[in-house]
Amino acid sequence: MVLATTHKRTTVTSDSATDVLELDVARHLWGPSRPDVGSTVDPEERFKLTLAANDSGILELHGDAYPSKVVYRVLDSGYSVLLSPVALVNNVGVSTRSIKVNLPDRIRSNCLTLVQFTTEEGDQAIIIDCLTETDVLITAIVKLSDFISSTPFASSANHKEWSSVSQPYGFDIRKPHMLYAFSADYLLVLLKDGGVVALQRTHGFATEPLVYNDSSYLESLGQFWKPWSKKNNFMVDHELSAKTVIDIIHFKDYIITVTLNRHLRIWSMKTQSLVLEKNLADFAPDGPDSKSFFDESHTKILNIATLEIFREESTYLTTYLPFGKGSFKIFSINTESFDINDLGSRYTFDCSLPTESAIWLLADFKLASHENKLQLWVLWKSNTSSFVQTLEVDGDLNPTWTDVLDSSVEITKRIYETWSEYYIKQLFKTGLFTNQIIEIALPIFEQHFLKDLEKEELLEDVSLCERTIKSVSRGITFNPKYDSSLEVQWSRFYMLCLELKRQCEEPLKLHLDEKSNYAVILNRQRFSIVRPISPVEYIDCNKQLKVESFGTDRDAYLKFMNIITEFKNSFSGDVLQKVYNEVVGTFSHPTQATETILSNIYANHLRDQINPVNLNKLVDQLTGFENILSLVEGAVKLQSSDDESNQLTKSRLSALGVDVFAIATWESINVRRNISFAILILLLVLDFDDKNLLNVLSKKIVKLLISFDLFDMVWEIGFNKEGQIEVDEAVLTGNTLFTEVLTRRYSAQFPVSSFQIVPFINNAVIPFILKPEFLYSAVTILISKNLSCLVYERLLRFFDSTVVFNLLKAFVFFKIGQPVKASKYFANHADEISKHQLTPDEAQALSFVEDLKMFFDPKVGKYYLNVAILFLNNLNFDQAQYFLTLLAEKRNGTGFDKKYLEHESYVLFTCAIEKLDFVVANDALPYIKDPKMREEALTKFLYKMCKHQQINRLKEFTSLREDPQVDSLILKRAQTDDVSKSLWFYQVLYAHRLSYGNFRGASEALYSFIVRNKHNDTDSVQLTMAELYCAIINLVSTLATNEQWIIKHENEDHVVTLQELKQERKLLLHGFKKELRLKYDS
Repeated sequence: MVLATTHKRTTVTSDSATDVLELDVARHLWGPSRPDVGSTVDPEERFKLTLAANDSGILELHGDAYPSKVVYRVLDSGYSVLLSPVALVNNVGVSTRSIKVNLPDRIRSNCLTLVQFTTEEGDQAIIIDCLTETDVLITAIVKLSDFISSTPFASSANHKEWSSVSQPYGFDIRKPHMLYAFSADYLLVLLKDGGVVALQRTHGFATEPLVYNDSSYLESLGQFWKPWSKKNNFMVDHELSAKTVIDIIHFKDYIITVTLNRHLRIWSMKTQSLVLEKNLADFAPDGPDSKSFFDESHTKILNIATLEIFREESTYLTTYLPFGKGSFKIFSINTESFDINDLGSRYTFDCSLPTESAIWLLADFKLASHENKLQLWVLWKSNTSSFVQTLEVDGDLNPTWTDVLDSSVEITKRIYETWSEYYIKQLFKTGLFTNQIIEIALPIFEQHFLKDLEKEELLEDVSLCERTIKSVSRGITFNPKYDSSLEVQWSRFYMLCLELKRQCEEPLKLHLDEKSNYAVILNRQRFSIVRPISPVEYIDCNKQLKVESFGTDRDAYLKFMNIITEFKNSFSGDVLQKVYNEVVGTFSHPTQATETILSNIYANHLRDQINPVNLNKLVDQLTGFENILSLVEGAVKLQSSDDESNQLTKSRLSALGVDVFAIATWESINVRRNISFAILILLLVLDFDDKNLLNVLSKKIVKLLISFDLFDMVWEIGFNKEGQIEVDEAVLTGNTLFTEVLTRRYSAQFPVSSFQIVPFINNAVIPFILKPEFLYSAVTILISKNLSCLVYERLLRFFDSTVVFNLLKAFVFFKIGQPVKASKYFANHADEISKHQLTPDEAQALSFVEDLKMFFDPKVGKYYLNVAILFLNNLNFDQAQYFLTLLAEKRNGTGFDKKYLEHESYVLFTCAIEKLDFVVANDALPYIKDPKMREEALTKFLYKMCKHQQINRLKEFTSLREDPQVDSLILKRAQTDDVSKSLWFYQVLYAHRLSYGNFRGASEALYSFIVRNKHNDTDSVQLTMAELYCAIINLVSTLATNEQWIIKHENEDHVVTLQELKQERKLLLHGFKKELRLKYDS
């Protein structure tokens, strides 16, 4: 029987915590038998050590604890326990880490427990208990704060403070079979002989044993003297008893167990005695089978839950009855007397397994309720595969089994990609594979497929991606069969990675998240989220269902999709790939009408590949539909329903939660692509009467395929932890460009319930992807990360002629160093850009690059000014001046506000001064009125003149002659400790003052140098001062007799007369040495 699919299982690839804190328990007790992962040479063995054992699980944390769950995995062959915090919501905004507890001995199978408790100091913590194969009890305490704090309470050095190794009970004769935690201070050891021993903590780590009343001890003692194993039926473990417990749960003060002899036993915690026993074989719907015992391995048999079902809240005990085909029996429990009530055969539900030949074992199951209906989640496993089913029971107790589909995504090979690029994209760009899988696969691949080839010596810093390419292509020479040989090698390596991935994703446990209603599946590595599927996904996932009549629209769509998918698959993969690539490539920038392009694609790729038998079959099957185009139109409308108005419970997701949404969106896009492409093949092949509707539908489908191809491009761009583009290692799903677009757009607006994820993706995310704002966001994020080159290489072909795209195109050309192209786009679209009114969605998308919003100004003059400033800041002076010229043309029109004249002048000045056009720069100076801006401009003006030895031209600019700011700037530069620079600037100041007839001021400039260096007795300075005295005296002598003086600017200004100047010169010369005097006289 083929079941309908209603849910999908999505494997999450992102880590909730990337850092790991390792804690060693009693390192001095570690023996040589303990495996060392780092020293294990065999790659397959090393890989197996990283896979979690069956004792792993998920601990739900109650109260306001963060994180809300902890996943615990038994690793390293049972010698370590890894605790990883898991939270789909992160409203506290903290980062977490994992904690790995390394033990001295191997944990016994089914002998690990974790319980949340509160310490004496009031801290929330987890207590870990395990029985090892040496029959000792190891206890460790991990505080929840250690998952967050950078300074943990626990460390390997203080292991005695947080861990204990003890032997509270002798298990020499009575061997332990299972360990169960009733509470943090009360453990139950379920023995192989069927007995029960409680370990009760008294204080600290100290425990006292308490033996439950039962005759099992005597049976065990009898087996010790006369081994009963010789006549029992247990082949795996001969120490087992008919009373051995294979599953246990507790409720209030009672524990409920199931034994190998198929008995349901209830124990009282108060009296430590058995109070009730029932034979489960009595409840088998078809009567008990011939076997007297259950399977001796640990099997999930029991589940207890308090639920509101059929408008009543009750406590239900669910048991799995592995008789015949198997069934689930639900009992109700009287919580006061703890009596188990049989609800009758209507509460017994037969299993619906896919094949009779496979042996399916029940790995886990959970009972829940949804919309006043009973739900049963079941995880089945066999030697080769596993799957999840759900049972939903309505108010009339009518059961419906449905399947949970393991999600998969098809990666399309683009026509321009080589085989290496295609497989590298799948392995490193999609988030489907982790670095660990690829690193493990490489040595295994080399060992099996390249063992006869000489191994290449690679440098230590060669990236994982480069190593993969070199290994896969090793030994393949260039010849006519090079491409096919490379494809075979890549296919082998890819299939190996898929097999390792399959082992990592092997499910272990099933968990229902109380807050979000997600079903969480714990895998050997990481875990999976089970989510409902959308209506579009339902049609795609259930094409295999046999629909004979069209009772509903959904039935019609199922039948229709089954027919057209079967016809599409009749073409070879190469043909379909060429058609798809031609569609997304040609329609990115179409040069012909849609009908013409599609006709050419049909003629070039499909017409000669059609099998007449398949075509006739298609036509016959479609005759059952009244109007095929109406059906196609409905299928296209199903792609999205643009409605973000739903009132959803929203919150800020963690990286893990974003990962779930990203992968679910990716899967949904892939389904929509499959449906749209199948419909397009149908429209290409068949001839329809309504050409107008055909043309409209064809355009819509092509537009969808283009949007989906854009999504792929955005998805394949990934980042590393530092936010930079990742090119060397596998990218996690949570680090793609798409997830960054998603989180920036919705921030704290993600739904937190599994029932809301489908409407949110359908009504918000998918419509957003189909809008230009999606590409706007992706482009601006890349620009903000200085990755405009990626926009140019991968996304530019998706740009159309909208106003925002024209601006973005100009900005991209500007960013990648093509200022000429950029200036053309800025100039050609100036009016439409400046006058465009941004919508809220456009404004949000462009907000990632602050510079972009300033171009949307209703005054075109301001637009030109902003563009000019943009080019100026990038040192593109020719382009900046070009836009200033355009601005000057608009200055007297309505498009320019006079208040921006000063900014225009400053930009013009800067461009001119950088091009050493001092005339234009000087002409712009009078319009710069702001004191700060003017000071900066004059400083730059003088600096450029000095640097390029043009300061002598200063006298040419009459507007600067009596400008006190120019004078003070030169004087400021002159007041330096560098004597040669100081002298040069004082001489510049001297010449500047002379240019506008300030003789006294010119003399004071030279005299200031003398005053600053009067104690400098070096010969060169002494000679210079003597020459300066001559110049000063000569200049002052030209003044009127009563004006022959200058002002000495020192601590206090005072007058120095001509006679005093002569006397100072005389004293200076008198102090000269003989050699210096001769030098001066000469």
